[in-house]
Amino acid sequence: VGVLNIMTTPLICNNYINGEWEGAASAATLESRNPANKHEVVATFPRSTATDVDAAVSAARQAYRSWRLV
Repeated sequence: VGVLNIMTTPLICNNYINGEWEGAASAATLESRNPANKHEVVATFPRSTATDVDAAVSAARQAYRSWRLV
């Protein structure tokens, strides 16, 4: 029985803040790996910090002001 070894291009995820997809302010990322093959990176995610959370909350507050009336 052979082992099928298929490497795929990792999915690159970002934060959606104020209508834009962007990485973490620090540019740091986290990798998610295939549990059956620890050498295979399945996806990368931004390593978000309080700075990123503050930006998202600020954008949400701004959007709420107009969207709450819809």
